[in-house]
Amino acid sequence: MEFEFVKEWIDRGDKEENYIFKFFCYFVAFNWLYNQETDENKEYERVKAYVEKKISKWDDYHPFLSLNQEWKCPVRDDKKGDVKSYIKNEEDDTVKLFLQIYQVRCNLFHGSKSMRTDRNKVLVEDSCKILHDFLMRIINDGLEGDYCAD
Repeated sequence: MEFEFVKEWIDRGDKEENYIFKFFCYFVAFNWLYNQETDENKEYERVKAYVEKKISKWDDYHPFLSLNQEWKCPVRDDKKGDVKSYIKNEEDDTVKLFLQIYQVRCNLFHGSKSMRTDRNKVLVEDSCKILHDFLMRIINDGLEGDYCAD
């Protein structure tokens, strides 16, 4: 798979100082990847299928080690105030985490996540760390460890 697009967006995110802009850059790269490899109808299904496929190969992947306590409460749809069923019904904790990161993205992109609350700031900042680590693992798997971002 060609990773130039993904590397470009990782590099852009790495250069950003503001974690909101970092998040946007990393999610663009992640979005490109899951849309390349899955053809599910709904976007959250593409996220789920892609993450399941990747983490099935990584015995040493533990994204929870760097998470803040704010993740103990599920990420809600900020417009409707509910927790989406695709998050509530997911049994795999790692997949659930990525579905929640997807919901953070939805809330930000659709203008319903205020960055004035401490919890939202933490969720976005932690999402950056998780996405960056995930993206780097994918690139390193694809290039047999040849790529490292600055």
